[in-house]
Amino acid sequence: MWQRMAVWMACVSGSMAALQAQEFTSWSAPTLSTSLLSGDCRLRFEVVSGRIAVRSVHWQTKRRETRQASEGNTHQSLTYFLGDTSLALRYEAVAPDARLVLEVPHGADMSLELHISRDGKQMQVAYSQTPDHVQLVVESPEGKQRFRHPSLWHLLFQQPELSRTYLLPLFSLCRQSWSLERQWRDVRRELFLRADSLRLPSRDQLMAWVRQLSSPRRQDRCTAMKQLQGVGQPLIAFLQSLDESQLDREQRYYLARLRSSLVRPVTDTPHSVAAMLVGDPRIWTALTYDADAQTRTLAARQLSRLTGQPVATEDYAISK
Repeated sequence: MWQRMAVWMACVSGSMAALQAQEFTSWSAPTLSTSLLSGDCRLRFEVVSGRIAVRSVHWQTKRRETRQASEGNTHQSLTYFLGDTSLALRYEAVAPDARLVLEVPHGADMSLELHISRDGKQMQVAYSQTPDHVQLVVESPEGKQRFRHPSLWHLLFQQPELSRTYLLPLFSLCRQSWSLERQWRDVRRELFLRADSLRLPSRDQLMAWVRQLSSPRRQDRCTAMKQLQGVGQPLIAFLQSLDESQLDREQRYYLARLRSSLVRPVTDTPHSVAAMLVGDPRIWTALTYDADAQTRTLAARQLSRLTGQPVATEDYAISK
């Protein structure tokens, strides 16, 4: 039952995303100078564990700094605090018809908002992230849409048209040389390469090991933990699908240790991201709506393996 429900929900999400992207096709990025931020060679933008991370090459120097600049009709200000091991910053660029604000407090939280005023109409594109999720909000005279996903990679794969239209141009304002779209293509390529070689235990088997984590016998718990650890990074999607309210204290303890061992705070690579996503039905469901027929066929085959249900490929023209 859970397989059918998960597939249905993801399919509805995919078809709605295509409709919502069409509603906002009149949008275009404003002419906004962001050289104070995009040209700062001390700052580095990366994706770490599915979150945007802003780092400094001078993080060992503890200080606070504020800089301002005016270029054309844009006024910019950049304030950041370099801590012992972390960076916090606030950047703002203001032009007559647009305002961009980036806020990065200490930790994994971040918000990036673009406000546009054009021909008497207001529009806002906002990206935010917490340790638990990432979110994209697009608001215009046509309406407001909100998309929340477990990671940036899930957002890109499950909302591809909205990401290309709004999210990637938004990020490029912060760092023009940051080729996030190329990284996304590399992840897709690696994902397809790993798909046919993946052999995951069934969900019933995985749940049996989870139940075994609450066994009164320590040997049973250690055996279950070893089996789950052996699945590796593809287990992450399964762990995200668990309802923790249905788990006892012992199970939550072991699964928290398991998550910590699987999610490492290092820069994401195509190999590591593909390993994390290859066992996720949500990703493959989204790809059944891809423009490429071969991709749709491969996605349907992989989704059928993961859910144990036959999956038909979608007609791309109909899904649009």
